[in-house]
Amino acid sequence: MKCAAREWLGVTAVLFMARAIPAMVVPNATLLEKLLEKYMDEDGEWWMAKQRGKRAITDNDMQSILDLHNKLRSQVYPTASNMEYMTWDVELERSAESWAETCLWEHGPASLLPSIGQNLGAHWGRYRPPTFHVQAWYDEVRDFSYPYEHECNPYCPFRCSGPVCTHYTQVVWATSSRIGCAINLCHNMNIWGQIWPKAVYLVCNYSPKYECPAGCLDSKAKVIGSVHYEMQSSICRAAIHYGIIDNEGGWVDITRQGRKHYFIKSNRNGIQTIGKYHSANSFTVSKVTVQAVTCETTVEQLCPFHKPASHCPRVYCPRNCMQANPHYARVIGTRIYSDLSSICRAAVHAGVVRNHGGYVDVMPVDKRKTYVASFQNGIFSESVQNPPGGKAFRVFAVV
Repeated sequence: MKCAAREWLGVTAVLFMARAIPAMVVPNATLLEKLLEKYMDEDGEWWMAKQRGKRAITDNDMQSILDLHNKLRSQVYPTASNMEYMTWDVELERSAESWAETCLWEHGPASLLPSIGQNLGAHWGRYRPPTFHVQAWYDEVRDFSYPYEHECNPYCPFRCSGPVCTHYTQVVWATSSRIGCAINLCHNMNIWGQIWPKAVYLVCNYSPKYECPAGCLDSKAKVIGSVHYEMQSSICRAAIHYGIIDNEGGWVDITRQGRKHYFIKSNRNGIQTIGKYHSANSFTVSKVTVQAVTCETTVEQLCPFHKPASHCPRVYCPRNCMQANPHYARVIGTRIYSDLSSICRAAVHAGVVRNHGGYVDVMPVDKRKTYVASFQNGIFSESVQNPPGGKAFRVFAVV
């Protein structure tokens, strides 16, 4: 990975088209069709509210899209290291709304694409819920083949046996931590040469966490601004400038901040930034939170589930959790664990860290009715049915 001038993670996202014909069987289709009627009725309450400057998507659809992304990401196998729990981002929603209103069947705008991932969906005729497109993006998994570890030297090969797999890889991109989507009704929209009279257009934008390599202090990539950085800036050099990381590299969290009228130059931590007195989109950088825990700490204690859901902080597990008292550091389940479980002993049980400890990411998933016992990596886990309250979780190694 290089410290290039544009260090935003660029994930190729190819267009997806879902026509209403042929019909596709959707569970509870009648209910889902009714949910989408609000986007088709131009005299309806949602469109009137939209004209008054309110949200580009309803709260119910926002939550449905977010929940489905997290559910599908939790099903990825083989498991990804550092799989982030997605949260909604209003700035990404606004950028998606701006593009959806153009009614252009292509990715854009060009100035934003280096900074985000993007998936598009459109349909006409029979109503479709927004989650129809999300599921269709994920279903490209049937054509995608994961590479073996020894093949990733230094980059993993991309294997897709179908026409496109990049919607799937965008949905499950491990370090994407934020999503924002918008829906627009487009009249006479040109979809690959066909004119659709009333197309319902869905745009979803994604923003990832970013891993900076060592040595970016010596790069010549430009950095524009201070605190708020212009979008053409190197992410990693901006992170060094702000003091989030040093020249050894590390993980950086990126937040889009919309347009700023000007950017101030300064010299910090060995990096001289450039000033700019023209309006442009901006971003800020922050450190990825890491929290030290004990062998007994549970997900219920660390980040109890509340809506809207938030990603649990990265944790650092101490040594010798395998020897911790199983009565106080329980492990309930296999692969998916009850949130009453010890995070670090579950991580050893799952094989994502060894008994000498290490960094672990936690991803909340839907509660299970049954958790299965097993013996793995020197730890016995418990079997429980219908546990009270709480959520479940998976653990991932940080590599």
